[in-house]
Amino acid sequence: MSYNFDEDLDLFLQEPFGQEVSYHGGTKMGVLDMPDQILSGDMIYSTDYVLQVKTKDFTDLEIGETIKTNMNGTNTAFEVKGQRLLDDGKFSEITLSKT
Repeated sequence: MSYNFDEDLDLFLQEPFGQEVSYHGGTKMGVLDMPDQILSGDMIYSTDYVLQVKTKDFTDLEIGETIKTNMNGTNTAFEVKGQRLLDDGKFSEITLSKT
């Protein structure tokens, strides 16, 4: 038996956590998580950011593209490193690095 719940996914992306994400000349909503630092010995190798979004809003997003979102009050550009579906596929996580 399967169940189909019709829920308003926009509720998960509203303020205070949701923020505008600009790409391809449009604006969508997403939730930018705290960065994860990858260490190599005593040095920081890279800092990755994760953006949670509705999958259907970012179907044409490609690795290497640049998107912009507000980070600490500043419009910040990020390069897309990867994208993966979460749970039932209605949401995705986009891995980013600052440009």
